[in-house]
Amino acid sequence: MSWEYKRALSAKLKSRFKHREVTGLNNDSKTNKRRNTREKTTATERQRLEKNKSDPVLRANQQEKERQKYLTKKSKGIILPIGEMSPR
Repeated sequence: MSWEYKRALSAKLKSRFKHREVTGLNNDSKTNKRRNTREKTTATERQRLEKNKSDPVLRANQQEKERQKYLTKKSKGIILPIGEMSPR
């Protein structure tokens, strides 16, 4: 590529993304927003799990749900016993 072509391409790309610099739509604000929402969701999920663990009725319900999920996966053949697995 010639240097003229590279310069023209660079100018074209700068003009294409100029609005991001003017309006402040840089990646840092988006990244921070994503990080904040992720932290909020993980915090609320931790609180929910702690609530379920502390209450014996909710804990028993959750364990039964997980057991049913495991049994359905096992019956479908998604989870294999060690004896049925192929050697590596």
